[in-house]
Amino acid sequence: MTTTSALTPSQPEAPWSVVFDTKGGAQPAPLETADGAAAIGPLTWVHLHPGDSDHFLLSQVGKLPSKVMEYFAQPAGQARLVAVADGLLMTLRGLEQPPGGLPAELPSIQVWLGRNRVVTSASPVPAAIREIYSDLMAGAGPKGPADFLGRLALLLFRDLGPLLDDNSGALDLLETRILTREVDHLGRELNTIRLNLLRLHRHLSPQRTLLHELLLEYGRHRLGPEETLSTLREASGWVDDRLERLKGQREHCGALQEALADLQSQRMNNALYLLSLYTALFLPMGVLTGLLGINLAGIPGEKSPWGFWIVCLLLVLFGAAGYWVFRKLGLTQPIARKGRKRHRLGANNSAGKGHPDHNAVEDT
Repeated sequence: MTTTSALTPSQPEAPWSVVFDTKGGAQPAPLETADGAAAIGPLTWVHLHPGDSDHFLLSQVGKLPSKVMEYFAQPAGQARLVAVADGLLMTLRGLEQPPGGLPAELPSIQVWLGRNRVVTSASPVPAAIREIYSDLMAGAGPKGPADFLGRLALLLFRDLGPLLDDNSGALDLLETRILTREVDHLGRELNTIRLNLLRLHRHLSPQRTLLHELLLEYGRHRLGPEETLSTLREASGWVDDRLERLKGQREHCGALQEALADLQSQRMNNALYLLSLYTALFLPMGVLTGLLGINLAGIPGEKSPWGFWIVCLLLVLFGAAGYWVFRKLGLTQPIARKGRKRHRLGANNSAGKGHPDHNAVEDT
């Protein structure tokens, strides 16, 4: 692994070590002197790449707890908080939306927070890590460990809000199509949104519990003064809000799925209803043609040249009479249309009586 003695904005990919000051800035420090920097500075941040961390971890044998060494030697796992020695191990998760309409990425960042050192590991380097580094180099970065973790959590969830806004608009359009019964390929589109929301829920939902536990454990391990927790508390509230919106959209998808299933069931009922009507309409004609088709002597009109046309005329009369009877009984309209007619009739009656809510009656 190649180490660097200084970190510049054009070299964010290399493993680095920076020493925080108390004013939002930081100074680069070689990885080889990370322990010395941690001894003289309020906080040292070491960022590693999983594939390039072996050399650094070997240099920390006896200096870092063995559980921390094992943690960074493995890929990012579950987003849970683990107390180790005088520090905390965790995996922070988030979402990043690449430009150009590409699918969202779901980064995971391994973090160990000690009394005067933060070690992070992620590959490729997430945009949140890059932005914090740039802010530190500009003197506008976090001022302590709690501020660092809070800002990192906020940045990891920053792109979730716009994504949920887009999903909300898409779900509203799907609901409009269900209400207007324009449901061609709607089930496929709805399933795509549901799968994306499920993927986000699985990846991000553990973050809420992790941040709540982090607020409790931070003070218990005396990793910093209580007044430095404002950004971390803000991040916890922000994550709670976004995950509640995510939960609401999943429930909205479930409601749309039920409405779509009801509409499809209604269409099937209408088709079976019409099929039953046609069967009943043609039943008398089927009986008549069946009687005339038997091979017995004495069938009326058997030798008449007009017999065939008389039978055709009788069939037409039977069909017309059956249709008239069905229409008179109100049986020629599908179930859904009859339901809408009843709703409109109720609305007109309410309007005639001066009902204040007659405009609220909708066709369903």
